[in-house]
Amino acid sequence: MSGQEEVLAFSARGASMAPMLPDGTPVMIRTRPAQLPRVGEIVLVPWGDTVALHRVVRVRNQQIVTRGDGCPADDPPVPVSGIQGVAIHALRKGRSLPLDGPGMRALGWMLAKVMPALWRIRMGIRPY
Repeated sequence: MSGQEEVLAFSARGASMAPMLPDGTPVMIRTRPAQLPRVGEIVLVPWGDTVALHRVVRVRNQQIVTRGDGCPADDPPVPVSGIQGVAIHALRKGRSLPLDGPGMRALGWMLAKVMPALWRIRMGIRPY
């Protein structure tokens, strides 16, 4: 994660980040972030032949694990070097939504930690 930082426009695709980022939501991505992503941040990572915009749920041993807010399971771990950018801003329903402020980071952290439990309840799975 080095080099010159850029900001690029991206469009969220699919339902994996709904309701936070519904399909088609314009998102600004900061490329080449200077620091490790934090739990709760939304990052752009490789996903097969394309990329995914998913939330960081764990950072461990230079690898991150992500998950879409609308997905019940974690994604496979990705090396930190695979991170293509961090979402910093979105445009929802004509309104500006900063994604890198303290309030949104706190909400993101909460979503990263709480969503697995909500999915287990929704799917009728008993806790561990």
